[in-house]
Amino acid sequence: MTDQVETPAPEKEAPPAEELELEIGRKGFFSKFNILRMFRKESPKMYVNEGQKLIENHNLALATIAFQKALSLDQENKEAYKGLGNVFMRKGGRSNSNLALENFQAASRIDPFDEHVYALSARLYEKLQMMKEATLERKKMMIVKTLQTEPNNSIANNNMGILLLQQNNAQSAITYFQKSIAAKASYDVAHRNMSATYLRMATAEQDEEKKKPLLSQAKASIGKALEINRSTSSLLIDGKILICEELFDDALTIVEEVEKMDPTNKDVFSFKRTVLEKLRRTKDAQEAYDSYQALADQTPDG
Repeated sequence: MTDQVETPAPEKEAPPAEELELEIGRKGFFSKFNILRMFRKESPKMYVNEGQKLIENHNLALATIAFQKALSLDQENKEAYKGLGNVFMRKGGRSNSNLALENFQAASRIDPFDEHVYALSARLYEKLQMMKEATLERKKMMIVKTLQTEPNNSIANNNMGILLLQQNNAQSAITYFQKSIAAKASYDVAHRNMSATYLRMATAEQDEEKKKPLLSQAKASIGKALEINRSTSSLLIDGKILICEELFDDALTIVEEVEKMDPTNKDVFSFKRTVLEKLRRTKDAQEAYDSYQALADQTPDG
């Protein structure tokens, strides 16, 4: 009896490239990237792109690793922060929503002109029933949209300056206050905001030689604002500059003028207390604080 010749089993066809990619991804995220590194240089963009693909495939755990790897290579990568925000948003729940917001805020700090980030943040705040915060995010989105169509809009440029200042980007904020003033030289609010920004920079500066020109710029800007409109807000900025210059009596004169203009403004009494403490008038400072506290108690929250 002759042996039967066995028919060889047909070879299994190789899966298409797309299937291979997913199959390797299931076996281990970093094993896949070990293969990829053979063909292309490791980069934040590579991990961000992979993270986005993993989100599309509903693999949020590996997507998180991909975006975190991108950030380990570039801590200022906006798209990686957006990707992490997306991951936590899709996971749902209050704690994940808060983590998503933290990442979206980091993204907007890097790029304040990405309106999509504000839209996502607003949606999350609404889910958390934080309507005031949601409204603020939508206002930010409108500022960006307005500047896209009206780059010389004085109000929008001023508001962008405020937004940048809130994100601790003082130098860029000044640029937008300058644009606002260039569009409308009589806009006292932009002059005042620019002064307040220079004052903040001066207060944070430890080097006295560097502080002087910043205070000088603050003084020049508030002077222009006061020429246009001697408002209580501008006068208070002027008073704060005088305190930095240690001209406490002049600062008190300013605050007394503001008190006459607006005796129900609690911030006036808070500032008055500061001035009186600098003058070592302890009893008067306590009276100013009592007035502040009484007004604060009458002011509704929000």
